[in-house]
Amino acid sequence: MKNFSRLGGGLIAGLLLASGLPPLQAQPDASTGAAPQDLSDPAVQFVNTLPAYAPGEKVTGTIRLWGHGSHRRNFMGNLIKSWVDGFSNHQPEVKFENRMYGTASAIGALFTGAGNIALLGEEISPPAALAFQRDRGYAPTEIQVTPGSLDVNFFDYAHMIFVHQDNPIAGLTLTQLDAVFGAEHRRGPRNIRTWGGLGLTGAWADKRIQPYGWKVDEDFALFFRERVLQNSHRWNPEIKEYVHVLRPDGSQYDHGLQILDALAKDPYGIAISNVRYTVPGVRALPLAWREGEPFAAPTKANLISQKYPLVRIIPAYIDCAPGQPVEPAVREFLRYVLSREGQQALLKETGYLPLGKDAIREQLAKLGANAGAVSRQSADKAACSGPAPISANVRVSLPPATHRPSETRIIRIWGHPGMTALVERWREGFIKLHPDVRVEAKMTGSDIAMAGLYTAKADLALMCREAAAQEMKGFVWIYEYQPTRIEVMTGSFSQAGKADALVVYAHKDNPLTHLTLAQLDAIFGHERRRGAPADLRTWGDLGLAGEWKDRPIALYTYDTDAGTGRFFREAVLNDSRALKWEQITEYQGALKAGAGEKILAALAHDRFGLAVAGPGATSQEVKPIAIAAADGNPFVLATRETVASREYPLARPVLAYLNRAPGKPADPLLAEFLRYILGPEGRQAITPGDGFLPLTPANTAAQLKKLE
Repeated sequence: MKNFSRLGGGLIAGLLLASGLPPLQAQPDASTGAAPQDLSDPAVQFVNTLPAYAPGEKVTGTIRLWGHGSHRRNFMGNLIKSWVDGFSNHQPEVKFENRMYGTASAIGALFTGAGNIALLGEEISPPAALAFQRDRGYAPTEIQVTPGSLDVNFFDYAHMIFVHQDNPIAGLTLTQLDAVFGAEHRRGPRNIRTWGGLGLTGAWADKRIQPYGWKVDEDFALFFRERVLQNSHRWNPEIKEYVHVLRPDGSQYDHGLQILDALAKDPYGIAISNVRYTVPGVRALPLAWREGEPFAAPTKANLISQKYPLVRIIPAYIDCAPGQPVEPAVREFLRYVLSREGQQALLKETGYLPLGKDAIREQLAKLGANAGAVSRQSADKAACSGPAPISANVRVSLPPATHRPSETRIIRIWGHPGMTALVERWREGFIKLHPDVRVEAKMTGSDIAMAGLYTAKADLALMCREAAAQEMKGFVWIYEYQPTRIEVMTGSFSQAGKADALVVYAHKDNPLTHLTLAQLDAIFGHERRRGAPADLRTWGDLGLAGEWKDRPIALYTYDTDAGTGRFFREAVLNDSRALKWEQITEYQGALKAGAGEKILAALAHDRFGLAVAGPGATSQEVKPIAIAAADGNPFVLATRETVASREYPLARPVLAYLNRAPGKPADPLLAEFLRYILGPEGRQAITPGDGFLPLTPANTAAQLKKLE
């Protein structure tokens, strides 16, 4: 068994089983079912000093909670019950719906109107924030609820930075962490890759720093990315990433413990983990927000006060339009959550810590919560309003996949705005054949479409990209199966932003004519997941001679974290995020900002560059490169014909997602609509101006089979 270390007198109790399983929890109080509280705990003592809840006004309505939970674990179930019961003693006319299906679905539920409080289990993700902004035209309002936990699993324990016990470094700033773990350095101008760069001397000065951490595209790492790298996705490509794995005996070997086990064997390593996984031979560092500020150790007191920089902030989000008051019932409930009673329940029912007084004061100000100052007349003008009340504490299920009342003949399509005109033609053609059907379309974005699907506000999500991992999680954690994926068209050969095929370009003077996907992987990435035998950094590595031989390959591409760039990562790098950032220039805004034109303009001025952009380049200074899917496959240039036939390896599908339970037939009306758009009439409705290409007969047959 491994003892937890105590940080700054910091109150970590319990033992971690050698298997890496979570530590044993305190036994519940027989009368309440909750873990007993330690009255000597400073967190408990602090909460008891907070003001009690006093209603600003009597309110009515329904609060629809979405957020942290799953079909396997109802993480906040006891907490929400305690909040609802306590709040109802003061506000008995407010009813509740509890749809705690997971953080991934919560913000989508907020902007689709399915929920009016999104109670997250972690910080909001940039894609979720962007989707809300795109749909509503303003940002969601954040109300901090808790600074997470110190070391409790499933309750967003603080991130901590560890070094080997022999390492003499005293502490680090966020700018230094950015320089070590990142490759873009939005906090400062340079890489730090040796311990000398962090001020160590003697034998340490020239030793290379080996970073260890979470898998960089998982939730844990997304927090570190936001807080330390300032949302840059350019991680140090040398980071060693870890995920939970199962041991031969079936026990789970947690990623945090794997990280510190590796660090204990590496004197020159640095790691992101948590004190719950402490092992002999490592120590946690105090951190400072910026140069010149005092270092803070990760203790409960420093998390509550938010002095420790890597404290987690667990928020609730609400939809409140600028200049409008918060919906009265929502405002009063969140005031209760921030009160003595609400924060006492937080401690009693979870592993979370309370907010500090300054943070609580700031959140109350956001709520306008001198509540008495908000008149009922102005409150009634709030953007969000609840449906008819239902019983409190009911976990309400969404409609099943085949739910469609017999009298309802409506198809609700949400999707990408580039398909708006085409969807209207499909709608007109379909209702001529089915005059009793109404087709409603909301074409505001692929991300919004998926939220509509998993909140049951839409029947069909039409997308110019594959559903992202978080979108799939949002759906799967609600329904416990994946949505059905149907290809409805092939992406464009002529119009950017419409699932256009990606083309690899070289300068016209470059003698290179063709590449395999494995070679592209070795050019852009560090991991070579496609099995290329060697790294490819110079044109000589590709067999070019003369002036080309020793010249590094300068790389130009789309933002690799956006939809088009993500397709490139998945199709070429097998979804590796370890790219050669020192050689890559990224361009954002594939559609609106003309990123493709900017990429090719840069290549036109760089004879030693290689670029990835959309088809149809007009510059005479660049030329397309033929691509083979694998060694031995034919090299294919991107043309309208090879993209339409999918012979070209970097052609992209246009997709429809629908909710269809496993082993069940598709909803008959949806299936009929999809057969229509895949059939002769639907294919003929696709015009050159739309930019999309009809499916081949073979691909059409394969998609129709999915509807059987």
